Order: sequence, then C-alpha cells, then structure tokens
Amino acid sequence: MNKIQVLRIANHMILALSIIGYFSLWQDSQSQELTLFNEYIKSTIIASLVFSIFFWFFILTFCDNAEDSKEILTLLKVKNIEKTAKQKENKNKIVVNENEAILIKMIKQSIKSNELIVKVKGSGNIEKITQEDWDEIVKIGNEDKFEIKYINE
Repeated sequence: MNKIQVLRIANHMILALSIIGYFSLWQDSQSQELTLFNEYIKSTIIASLVFSIFFWFFILTFCDNAEDSKEILTLLKVKNIEKTAKQKENKNKIVVNENEAILIKMIKQSIKSNELIVKVKGSGNIEKITQEDWDEIVKIGNEDKFEIKYINE
C-alpha cells in the first residue's frame, strides 16, 4: 500500500472515531448533572464536528490531488521516454542517410551512361543496375520494391 492510500484510510478512521466520540459526548451532555453547561457543551460538540468534517474533506481532496499528480507525472515520464526513443531513432535515420549519401557518391564515380543506382527497400542495400535490368523489374511489376537514387542520363 502506498502512502496516499494509508493517509486516506487513516483519515476515514479518524473521522469515524471522531463522530463516535462526539455522539458519546452528546449523550453525556443530555444528563441532568450538566444542565448548566448543557448548551455550551452542545455548541462545542457541533463546532468540533463541523471542523472535523471540513478537515476530513481537506485531507480527502489532498489525497485525490496527490493521486492525480502522481498519474500525471507517470504519464509525463512515459511521454519523455517515447520522445527520447523517437529522438534516438531520428538520429539513427540521419546517420543512415549520411552513410547512404556517401555510398551513392562513391558509386556515382564508377557509373556508366546506361546504369542507375537503386536502393532495395527490403534489405536497404544500395546497388548499381543497368537500364535493361530496371526495365525488366518494371515489366514484372516489382518497381515498388526499389527506390531509384540516381539515374545517369
């Protein structure tokens, strides 16, 4: 059990015991021996009971707000973890794109007039193929499995 739940249970128990105590005092004030102080005792009991209920409500509200704050903090931590993971993923993509650009530049130096550079989407490999091979890929309908990176015209 966490501290907020313990505080909530203790708060309810204290209110219950206070009400029992006030009821007991109320019954004692009804006796004939205390007729002189009867009204003073009754008014004090009522004021104490009202104060106890307000104090109980204050602690109850405090517990609710603390639980809400804890949930919000938990959600913010999860969002922060997701954001950090996305930032790392974006950094990895940037590094991959930079490596890819360097590789394409290297391949461009050795490319001939009827060749093109493609990226295989399934494996991520960058390859140099001829225009005839590309036409064959288009003919069989597999052009969606490749991404053209450079065409030497």
